[in-house]
Amino acid sequence: MKTGLYVHSRRGFYLIGLLIVIAIILTLGYSQMHGVGGSGGEQFAIDRSKETACTVNRSTLVSSLAIWRTTHSNEPFTLESVAKTGTNIPTCPAGGKYSLSADGATIYCSIHNPDPAVKPAAK
Repeated sequence: MKTGLYVHSRRGFYLIGLLIVIAIILTLGYSQMHGVGGSGGEQFAIDRSKETACTVNRSTLVSSLAIWRTTHSNEPFTLESVAKTGTNIPTCPAGGKYSLSADGATIYCSIHNPDPAVKPAAK
């Protein structure tokens, strides 16, 4: 009789342990899906994708400007003059402003790749 009672109580411990493990897994899964716990994983991913898109936009713009420069060698070389000729100037997804380096080889973004020659405004 003791053996039967011991086996039944052991099954109860297995069930309780299993329920605790399931509850922990569900809690961790919920916190990952909904950003609970201060991880900020979703916002980090969004910011990272905006930074990547900005980098691609700037790279594309450098290529477009190189082509524009060969066909418009007599015109002033600024982003504004390029935009006036109908060339599409992409924008930063995070709202940054693009600027052109003095030699025209680099595009700077005020958020993701600030121009080292421009001093940031005091806060």
